[in-house]
Amino acid sequence: MPLPKPSWTVDLRRDDPTAEYNRLASETYSDDLYQDRLNLAYNKMMDTQDARVTNQLNSQSGALQAQMTLRTAQATWRCAGSIGRSESRRRCFDELSTRAATAKVA
Repeated sequence: MPLPKPSWTVDLRRDDPTAEYNRLASETYSDDLYQDRLNLAYNKMMDTQDARVTNQLNSQSGALQAQMTLRTAQATWRCAGSIGRSESRRRCFDELSTRAATAKVA
């Protein structure tokens, strides 16, 4: 036999902006107060999603920046290996400066 649910437990779904908006959107009546509550719930839901998406984009941006830094370092290392050959070294550093200019534009 399952234990009864304690009376002090909090229904976490009430704190979820998406659940609140969906609950209000499913109501069958409509008046000015209801529309205001629905708009507020929608804005709160979108604010929550904005924060989540911003966090994801920032982490992806950081990972891409790390990849670009690594590739530049690897290319620099290759250029350092061609120190004795001036034409090869010049071509290598020209490639690096082109990559750096392209990265700054993006």
